[in-house]
Amino acid sequence: MIDLLVSVIILLFLARLGGALAEILGLSAIVGEIFAGIAVGPTLFPQFTTYFTESVLLEGLADIGIILLIFLVGLKINLKAFEKFLRAGAVIAMFGAFIPFFAGTYLGFAYFAWNPVQSLFLGGIMMASSMAIAGRMLYDSKLLHKRVGNLAIDAVLVGELLSLLMLIFLVQLAGNSAFSIQSLLKSTIYVAIFFTTVILLASYISKYIEILGRFLNLRVKEGLLSMVIILVFTLSLIAEAIGISMVIGAFLAGLILHERHLKKIEHEVYSMAYGLFIPLFFALLGIYVNIFEMISLWPFLLSIFAVALTSRLFGAYFGARISGMSSRNSFIVSLVMTPRAEVAFIIASVALLNGVYSVSDYSAVIGALILGIVVVPPVFRRVVNAK
Repeated sequence: MIDLLVSVIILLFLARLGGALAEILGLSAIVGEIFAGIAVGPTLFPQFTTYFTESVLLEGLADIGIILLIFLVGLKINLKAFEKFLRAGAVIAMFGAFIPFFAGTYLGFAYFAWNPVQSLFLGGIMMASSMAIAGRMLYDSKLLHKRVGNLAIDAVLVGELLSLLMLIFLVQLAGNSAFSIQSLLKSTIYVAIFFTTVILLASYISKYIEILGRFLNLRVKEGLLSMVIILVFTLSLIAEAIGISMVIGAFLAGLILHERHLKKIEHEVYSMAYGLFIPLFFALLGIYVNIFEMISLWPFLLSIFAVALTSRLFGAYFGARISGMSSRNSFIVSLVMTPRAEVAFIIASVALLNGVYSVSDYSAVIGALILGIVVVPPVFRRVVNAK
């Protein structure tokens, strides 16, 4: 227990400090939290790396961070408002997700001489976007509530959903020597049944969670919060048990609850998630990164970054143009979709922990993702502010 407390104290302090410094520099807090992990990893303190990476309890806390992170992504989706721009957003997302997917897969297979599984993981990473970074970019530029902002958010949300579905497939591939078309078909059927059942029962689930939570609130503190957490963990557990990844259950929990049921506990949910679990997850991601290996692999890193950048800009721009958007707004939407964070980092960590990627491969991929988070927002601000 002492080892766990020491690990949490060190990582949480450095992650919060790194996140604050990143925000001061105009970057996403995620960048600072990852660099906090890098600071105590093999780059500077290789002798202490296993102290963090071999802690089962710390890994469990990081897994809770993943669950809560994806739950909050699902919680942001207002299905009724989403329907207004769904068609255009879906078209943009399809081009903005699948062109990078095929580009990343081809890059890994043809140029890096990776095996098909490694290449597909790179394609899956390139599919992802970042709801948190996209929302921040649009909010800072005062575009969040304009049509271009709504379309961009919808495209990011659809893209995140597509990358989550890809994650199901990749989880089946990772470390599964018994993988076959039959097992994939079986997982697809499970996903369809799980999604359909939860969505059909969504109104009943959210209604009774709220009723029971408010009843408990009359007698104990934070009863509704407890019921929400129980639901999130239960759906995550079911998803993991049927072999489709716990994050899908967490996403569905957010989707069916949405914010209208959580206004009174919204602060508590975000405080718990971002106050402890999510920073630990991103810090633990950074621990596996060796910055010296990342620098030595700079051609490898830059090629991943270049393909990720150009394929997303081209794909999303093309999708926006055929959806009837102007050239400038199409470029704005494509820039909003370009930074990759939450789901991309999860896919990368799955690849590392299942032996699909070596530490060198992982370091290069994480470096390319961080580079995108650092480079794209300033370019976006220049485009928005241009006359």
